[in-house]
Amino acid sequence: MAAAGPVRLWVRTEPFLVGALPAPPPARLTPHYLRKAAAYARARADQGCFPRLRWPCWRHIACGKLQLSRETAWLYFELFRGLLGPAPPLRLRWADAEAACASAEELERERSKARARTRPKAGGAPTPPEGEPGPA
Repeated sequence: MAAAGPVRLWVRTEPFLVGALPAPPPARLTPHYLRKAAAYARARADQGCFPRLRWPCWRHIACGKLQLSRETAWLYFELFRGLLGPAPPLRLRWADAEAACASAEELERERSKARARTRPKAGGAPTPPEGEPGPA
């Protein structure tokens, strides 16, 4: 039997640039319900839901209103946060902080610090949330 040569793979980058979801979107994740979720978030701006959507608020909307699992809700939150989110070094720090969590409660506390911009800065350029570096 002949030895196999080196294996070469070509991976399309599109799923990694936009994000890949492990399942089709839930039935309630429609424009109608997303408009309702946006109105709900705006109405609760004083609770940290708008203009920077915090994880606890999105978890409530996603799990309670849209009936997503907690894991799927986090996946959507991370995907959205990544679209307008910070530079890769900061994202790596967040990932390291999450990986260092020893319990589910500690992980939830770490995730509760997360927030995502809900709209870009006037003029189209997104502004980083407080404490995050801006574009160089």
